[in-house]
Amino acid sequence: MAEQVARIKFFRLNPRAAFDGPAVAQVEAVKDARFPVVPAPQKAPARTRKQAMTAHKEARAS
Repeated sequence: MAEQVARIKFFRLNPRAAFDGPAVAQVEAVKDARFPVVPAPQKAPARTRKQAMTAHKEARAS
């Protein structure tokens, strides 16, 4: 599972992947593993139509 924030992609790793041992021991070792929580950034306020058109005209002029 992955979450993309801007151009950065965060992956949730399986804690069993780093464990060396039999499967039953792996399950017991990671039974209480907590996955990291990465909060998403706050969404930027939406631009008004006038602001969007002004930005578009400025981009075309340069």
